[in-house]
Amino acid sequence: MKSYIDIWKHSFDFRGSLARRPFWTYVSITLWLYIIVAAIDVFVLNEIAPFPFLLTAIFSAANFITGLSAMVRRLHDTSRSGWWLLVMLFGQILMIAYMAQRTTAEEEYDNRGFGSVEIDDDFDPEEVYGKEFWNVEEEPAPEDGEEGEALSVENHIPGKIF
Repeated sequence: MKSYIDIWKHSFDFRGSLARRPFWTYVSITLWLYIIVAAIDVFVLNEIAPFPFLLTAIFSAANFITGLSAMVRRLHDTSRSGWWLLVMLFGQILMIAYMAQRTTAEEEYDNRGFGSVEIDDDFDPEEVYGKEFWNVEEEPAPEDGEEGEALSVENHIPGKIF
């Protein structure tokens, strides 16, 4: 517990180093405190707070600089610059960019043996999964002057919206 308090005392100190044990003590205590604060938010303050997870947001903001300085000092202890934290940030941004990309065509990219590639533009769920999978009933098209049934979850076929 002493190491946890010492880290808080050096919240704005980005110089020096931080040994492994105090760093992981800080991380584990902070994790448990997050769980407790989130539980209080959900079970106690859910109806009272002006917006959800208010206490957790305050706790996160209070821990941001302290955690950042602890990570920088831990990197210094491993003989690395604190700027290596940017690698983590850019790595997450890069991964989000990869996850947001469209599927590539088979002739452009062989998918490195991970299986066949389904192209978004040609995707037809009835063809791939069969009509029985979606449990969709055929409805006749509305006559001129008649209004059809509104699109709902029950009669929507995923993939046909785009």
